[in-house]
Amino acid sequence: MFYEAQRSGKLPAGNRIPWRGNAGLQDKAPNGASIVGGWYDAGDLTRFTFPAAFTVSTLALSFLEFKDAYAAAGQVDAMLATLKWGADWLNAARYAPDAFVAVTWKPGATVRESHLYWGRPEDLSGPAQVRALVSPQKGADLLAMGAAALAAVSVVFQERDPGYSQELLDTAQSLYMQATESSGLYSSSIPQATESSGLYSSSIPEATESSGLYSSSIPEATESSGLYSSSIPEATESSGLYSSSIPEATESSGLYSSSIPEVRGYYTSYSYIDDLAWAATWLALRTQDPEQLREAKFYYDQHWQVEGGGEGRRFDYNNMVQPTGYLLAKLDPSRKEEYSRPIRDVMALWLNAQSNITYTPKGLAWIDSWGNLRYVANQAFMGLLHGKLYPEQSRRATVYTCFARKQARLMLGEAGQGYVARLMLGETGQGYEVGIGNSPPCRPHHRAASCLATAEQPCDCSAYFNTGCNPNTIYGALVGGPTKDDVFTDTRWNYEASEVALDWNAGFTGMMAGLASNGISWEQCKAAGMENGRGSISPNLNAAGRAAGMGLWWQLVLAAVAAWCGLAVMQQP
Repeated sequence: MFYEAQRSGKLPAGNRIPWRGNAGLQDKAPNGASIVGGWYDAGDLTRFTFPAAFTVSTLALSFLEFKDAYAAAGQVDAMLATLKWGADWLNAARYAPDAFVAVTWKPGATVRESHLYWGRPEDLSGPAQVRALVSPQKGADLLAMGAAALAAVSVVFQERDPGYSQELLDTAQSLYMQATESSGLYSSSIPQATESSGLYSSSIPEATESSGLYSSSIPEATESSGLYSSSIPEATESSGLYSSSIPEATESSGLYSSSIPEVRGYYTSYSYIDDLAWAATWLALRTQDPEQLREAKFYYDQHWQVEGGGEGRRFDYNNMVQPTGYLLAKLDPSRKEEYSRPIRDVMALWLNAQSNITYTPKGLAWIDSWGNLRYVANQAFMGLLHGKLYPEQSRRATVYTCFARKQARLMLGEAGQGYVARLMLGETGQGYEVGIGNSPPCRPHHRAASCLATAEQPCDCSAYFNTGCNPNTIYGALVGGPTKDDVFTDTRWNYEASEVALDWNAGFTGMMAGLASNGISWEQCKAAGMENGRGSISPNLNAAGRAAGMGLWWQLVLAAVAAWCGLAVMQQP
């Protein structure tokens, strides 16, 4: 139901979220075409295409791989509706043959001003502000992520609705072709997407005494960051690629945030060849075209050669190598060991608490202070997928499943590692999925949920600072989670811990579906001596991950919301 609470546009007759209404009904692309619909990104009123497309493809992957779980839970129709809602908007966002919407935000405001606003989406008047990526702007990452999402949903609907599936496939192929011709990062073109949550900041400027915040300057990405190469080899005729060449990537022509200024500070991408591989792989799965599969393999190999395999410690919208490898292993079993290795390598880092991955006193995996639980759920999802590739490897499948079960139990409010831990640590069994489990959070950082449902009641910063629970419950939303010491403060202004977002729930949904589909129970985990969720496996280790950090600009903006609302409250009579 979380994704239904995030909807923009005209809500369907069967809307299950009584505190949400129609919003953004006047939204148009630059050419006047309707772009009504889609999802608001997090607890805000913006629509960011990059993480939304990541969300759609990740949800589609979980649905295709764990259909039995969705069927057993009676959620097939709900998931199909969710996938279609996301895909329909991405399809509309491709409003011209050479253009793709990258971000929309509050009418009559800048993106930053939009984030300072605290109110209902239903109360916005006028069409949203829009920024699109238009050829020849560079943005292969954004275009490829959109292509992957549409191709993935095309696979889902291939037999259910062939006409709709073909429509999505046509748009996916169009986006993909433009991506191969504009290789580069969309955040180089769209300034409002840089330095968002989950970025690999190789360095965060020191906080100064005068501001109390991180410095407003953001270091430029350089070759020394190891995130992307300064050049990409040309494709030759013998490669059989659809695109005749892959242009060189430079700082000026690369990532999409270099082309779209509005995304800088929110959702930065630091690589794009992995996105091309992700899109090409989904297209190969949909079309069963051997030449498309060959191209997918080419981009996968190029990602390792040029971009070094990514950050190396996680799966998120900036690191697509694990799920891409999973699909390629299914499409070409002869290279299954090679393609599935990234999952084993990253799982090893998590299980062995290496590369700055640690565990809280209760046993929750911890990698980042901002939205940590999304990374935990994402990696658990990858481990569960790996078990489908190797059903005969019972030991490894058990270890990966028990890791996922332990982490899921903690997310839902299990008290910790056992009776002694509960006594010694005074654990309360705090849950982190809104409306579900034990002691769930009730004050997530979410504008619409914090506002009274009736339009007659104004919603402003007083709702932000209200110490009571949100009047509306966003059932199923995963919050960011506790600190590495298991400290969780359930307040709206504790946004690192209490925020919710589209991409945060995507892998979490996959993890829960994978566990529902998995035959290894928690009792079996305990019997195998893996109550802590960390059995021993000796995988191949080949990646020393780079440190990651929260988006600096995103942190500054959310801190500014609190400051802005504080001033507004003090000025009220």
